[in-house]
Amino acid sequence: MNNSAKPIYRIADLAADERPRERLERLGAGALNTAELLAILLRVGVPGENAVQVG
Repeated sequence: MNNSAKPIYRIADLAADERPRERLERLGAGALNTAELLAILLRVGVPGENAVQVG
């Protein structure tokens, strides 16, 4: 797996208003893409990928 092609970041590194769970609460499910909705269900990523990237 080549991680150099995509940035590695944690959900906690995002600004509070950009995190999927907070955006869901503030804007509703229609404002999130499928990966972000799956990330909320998954709750955690895997080594080298955050939950949004896994989703």
